[in-house]
Amino acid sequence: MKQLIILTFLIAVTSLSARSMTKDNLNNSGTNFTAAGGDTNVTDNNKLKQGFWMERNGTYAWEGNYVSDKREGTWVAYIFGSPMVTFIENYRDGKKNGVSLAVDRAGYIFKQENYKGDSLDGVYKTFYTGGRLKSEDVYKNGKLNGLRKYYTNNNKIQEEGYFKDGVREGLAKWYFTDGKLNTESIYKNGNLEGKMTTYYSNGKKSSEVFFEKNEMEGSYIEYYENEKIKTKGTYVHSIEEGLWISTYENEKPYESGKYIKGKREGVWTQITEDGKTTVKLKYKTGILISGTPIERKVLPAVTPNTPAAPAQLKPVTTPKINKDSEFEKKPAPRN
Repeated sequence: MKQLIILTFLIAVTSLSARSMTKDNLNNSGTNFTAAGGDTNVTDNNKLKQGFWMERNGTYAWEGNYVSDKREGTWVAYIFGSPMVTFIENYRDGKKNGVSLAVDRAGYIFKQENYKGDSLDGVYKTFYTGGRLKSEDVYKNGKLNGLRKYYTNNNKIQEEGYFKDGVREGLAKWYFTDGKLNTESIYKNGNLEGKMTTYYSNGKKSSEVFFEKNEMEGSYIEYYENEKIKTKGTYVHSIEEGLWISTYENEKPYESGKYIKGKREGVWTQITEDGKTTVKLKYKTGILISGTPIERKVLPAVTPNTPAAPAQLKPVTTPKINKDSEFEKKPAPRN
């Protein structure tokens, strides 16, 4: 597919790239090219660029047509001194319109964009070296609108979710590197809203918590891989509040106590898994005043096969409240 796309564009620009672009053609200014035939880099009586031009911008050599000082049609770029096409862009009345491609040194497309009036509009794709799809977004008037998908290098889905006017909207999902679901959450106007659920790599539920305007609000439940409850409690503005209870994997009680504004307060009770020993722990503003805690020995809550996605929720770790994942960092004007 990659070869077909490049071939189509190269055929379209054959007449443009017929002239060689070597260091000897570069004029003294280091910005424009000259051609012996006199039909290149021409300006009219009003000093407006007209016709075929060959220009240099940094390390890139560009060639294409001007109409009254505005780029028109297909423009191609090369790394200066190399015959390899690096960029292919389409213009109308001086503004990007249509498909733009970026090609790596191995000849593979690594970015495919669609423009309308100089703004991203339509499908935006990036690729791994070798041509495998890395990401796919949809833009409208320069803003993300529609379904986003990201993939691992082995073609497993990594992230998918919807955007509206540049911010997340609706259901979003993240996956382990093997393609199994890791996290699903709901966004409204770019903020986490409603239930977020995380999963173990075996498909069992790991945790669930509720959000209001990007803050954890209400009940939180964390599960063992056998689907038994591990910890449950309540959040107020993303801070633990009130009674929290934890159990062992066999459902026997482990500890219970109260939080005040995110800090343990008062007497907490802990019990050994065999039920033979009970200890009382006294806390003041989160600081242990008396008692020796009982360590609850459990397997790690998350397998090593974790993706670049929101982390497990408290008390393992606090979930990332960012509206956007690290994969949203695209070249301007991506957002």
